[in-house]
Amino acid sequence: MGATMPKASTVKEYLDNQPKDVRAAFERIRRTVKTVAPDATERISYGMPTFFVEKALLGYSAHAEHCSIFPWSGLTLKGFREELKDFTTATGTVRFTPDHQIPAALLKRIVTARLHEIRSGMTRDDVKRSAYALPEGLGAPAERALSSARITTLKDLKKWREADVAELHGIGPKALKGLRAALKSAGISYKK
Repeated sequence: MGATMPKASTVKEYLDNQPKDVRAAFERIRRTVKTVAPDATERISYGMPTFFVEKALLGYSAHAEHCSIFPWSGLTLKGFREELKDFTTATGTVRFTPDHQIPAALLKRIVTARLHEIRSGMTRDDVKRSAYALPEGLGAPAERALSSARITTLKDLKKWREADVAELHGIGPKALKGLRAALKSAGISYKK
């Protein structure tokens, strides 16, 4: 795992000082963050690499026995408590190892929720909902159909079979395709 070392002054220096498996885990985190927030900048803050979008978005660090991510918000992580049950967490921190990394889809949702929190000053409930928000661009008929069926988040779709959603008046092939892609991205599936 990460060794105790002098403080790095650049992200490159920090990464270069990590063992190969830790560095690979961090590169995966960096790719995920850049997918969600391509405009994010990265620099050393509090002794660790940290992405910024207006303010701190996500930091990551190596320790003797584990690695950590820091979404700089306990509020963000509270929305993912159940999904993070296989990891040690503390307020604003998730610990992992290179052998037991945070799933990419979950990491993407955490970063997305934190980004929404930063950009909108959201409450805890808003943060939790945003990670499972229905996709944009469904069209008014599809949005009305889902609302009428009391489907307001991707999590609500777990109670539905895709065939039943397809039968809702106003749901067309484009809406089904958008829902399918959003569910896949969120790591959720329709009821079997």
